[in-house]
Amino acid sequence: MLNDSNTKNNEDLLSTELIDHVDLAILKALSQNARVSYQDIANELGISRVTVNDRVKKLVNKGVISGFHTHINFEALGYTVFAYVALIAGQGKKAAEIIIEGLKNIPEIEQIDSVAGRFDLIIKVRAKSHKHLQEILINKIGAVDYIDRKETMVILTSLKDIAEFDLSKLKF
Repeated sequence: MLNDSNTKNNEDLLSTELIDHVDLAILKALSQNARVSYQDIANELGISRVTVNDRVKKLVNKGVISGFHTHINFEALGYTVFAYVALIAGQGKKAAEIIIEGLKNIPEIEQIDSVAGRFDLIIKVRAKSHKHLQEILINKIGAVDYIDRKETMVILTSLKDIAEFDLSKLKF
């Protein structure tokens, strides 16, 4: 129900009119299951389905919700190895553009992030095995021009998933 003490305590965390406690509850429900029906959310929160629908539309229009996604279990598809690869790029804008375009063409790369600090880019790679990861590192990523150095970190266990991220503890 919407009026539990946890939700009421979160109201003081909301410092602007961007979202309120009802929006937070809707976001939580959708982040846990993007396919949940608006009627189920309405029943859980004690509000009407039309209210949920209107709130979701407003959240989309505000850019708070940027899409509805399916969480894919890559292990079930045979991609059991997951690694981050930190890259140091050669100097210059042209080098960065060539590296990013080269990485975008590697299907096993799930994400590419530009970062501050010792490294220039961190990429998220999925592979079927350690041998497959090695092939990706040597034959695909290694073939991209202007990468000066790379450091690979193989993930042993993921301890927290994005679906577990608690929006109610953030200030808005």
